[in-house]
Amino acid sequence: MFLFSISFSDDSCNMDDDCGAMEWCRCILDEETWEVVSFECVPYAQIGDYCGGYVMQCNEQVCAPGIDCIDMDPYIADEPGVCGILGCMDMNACNFDMDATVPDGSCEYYDSEVSCDCEGALIDINGNCCSEILMDECGVCFGDNSSCSDCDTPFIDIDGHCFHQADIDVLQNFIDNSINSGHDLNCYDPNDPWCSSPNLYMDQGDNWHWVIINDDSYQFSNDNGIIEPLELGLQEWTDGRLTSLMCGAYIYCQLSGEIPNSISNLTDIEILRLEVNYFTGQVPESICELENVNFDDYLSFDLSYNELCPPYPDCIPENAVGYIDESECLLNGDFNQDNSVDIIDIVILVNHILSPATVVLEGADINYDGSVNILDVIALVSQIINY
Repeated sequence: MFLFSISFSDDSCNMDDDCGAMEWCRCILDEETWEVVSFECVPYAQIGDYCGGYVMQCNEQVCAPGIDCIDMDPYIADEPGVCGILGCMDMNACNFDMDATVPDGSCEYYDSEVSCDCEGALIDINGNCCSEILMDECGVCFGDNSSCSDCDTPFIDIDGHCFHQADIDVLQNFIDNSINSGHDLNCYDPNDPWCSSPNLYMDQGDNWHWVIINDDSYQFSNDNGIIEPLELGLQEWTDGRLTSLMCGAYIYCQLSGEIPNSISNLTDIEILRLEVNYFTGQVPESICELENVNFDDYLSFDLSYNELCPPYPDCIPENAVGYIDESECLLNGDFNQDNSVDIIDIVILVNHILSPATVVLEGADINYDGSVNILDVIALVSQIINY
């Protein structure tokens, strides 16, 4: 049997509410008669103090609110307990209780085979962790649903449809060239979404641009402030290949810069309408590799009303490049900046090719093929003769 030393306060009480915040009302015995003669406020037992067990009347100890009297050895009858807090004390457990003083076997752990933390983060198919809301339909953290698509390389999945990567890349080249050109549209209001190259209106969900995929119409505009390949003009796709691109009159794509040399990768294209834009530079010879385009049919092919420079590839008829603004073309190749392109500029270009200096000769790539060589000399001579 355990007896406890008790310190009493001077305040008598009738109930616990008569005592202080950390005290309770306990009886007092007459030492001769062992009868209850009064009540007095005593402090609650704190963590680590003894409590419970078999003790004489009015000698019991009560743990403070929120603290349990824990029976440390349930196999010994009437053994006093200890004030403490039951809970999980394993810091690796999901329900670790930093206030617990006595483990109660309640620890819970996440399944490391499917999760990576106690917050419900999941392990994706690549072994990365993220919450379920950040995992795509393929089970990839921050994925775009492409890894589980039915599209075989070189086709890629975009919103559940298969598109040839090469065709998407060419459309992106048109967009990049337009952005990098920095072309000034001379708009009354520069902040107007229409005053941009390419035209940001194509990104707005209320536009009338559509994409026809195997005879069904779709719209990919997403209002994210960025022109993406499938937002460019009016497009038709068949079995994952681009067969028609209309970015001409009344469609207002407002493309600028150079026509990308990669245009030859549109191997299935049949209709290519790029009139009424702001294209500059020369038309790449690679455009003649588009075997399915009828260059003589203006309904199938048109580059008119641009700012392109001659000479034009042999496959392109005159009517396809009508009403071209060539006012800036003569300055292309004016290396000595005398406002004329002549034999002196040819000599400068030849000397640059034979003895390339560390300083870049601005505009030396006359034919826009990405390198400076004898072909640029030929292009410059042809330009002077034809102009």
